[in-house]
Amino acid sequence: IVAHEDGTMSAVWTTNGSTAASRGTGYNYYNGSSWINSSTNTSRIENVRAGWGSITCVGDAEIVASHNGTSALVIAVRPHKGTGDWTFTNLQGPSITGHNSQGQPATTTALLWPCIASSGNTIHLIACTDSDTGFYYQGINTCLLYYRGTFNPSNSTISWEQPRIVGDVTAADV
Repeated sequence: IVAHEDGTMSAVWTTNGSTAASRGTGYNYYNGSSWINSSTNTSRIENVRAGWGSITCVGDAEIVASHNGTSALVIAVRPHKGTGDWTFTNLQGPSITGHNSQGQPATTTALLWPCIASSGNTIHLIACTDSDTGFYYQGINTCLLYYRGTFNPSNSTISWEQPRIVGDVTAADV
């Protein structure tokens, strides 16, 4: 939940719709006197299966990060809270080579379980690399990464810096 300075609120949660394939981020907006959708909302904001959405705001814009579980985080942005269309981009993690559950070599760029916050036009995001056994980023399985982004309000885009391992942890520390 994000409480905006004007008394309005935006909320997200993982919703499932009618099937597991329709899982995604549910959304609702409180305009100061009522929620815009008072009935049970089971539709997702993303156009792909996603989960574990996290929301922040930058000025009047809303930003949601969720994971698609296979290749990237889905970043949804809309310039005005409570209304308008979402635009989507993917934030891929570092390319990690390992072995899948059948023991075959595989590569992943998946990021999981995002948490997002903002300060001014700076976006702070943490997420884990793929949690499948055998996928190690710098020697760490399910490595917690930090991404810093800069939000551009003129075109509602985010420029992301390279990821950093949270706490400068190394494989020797785990």
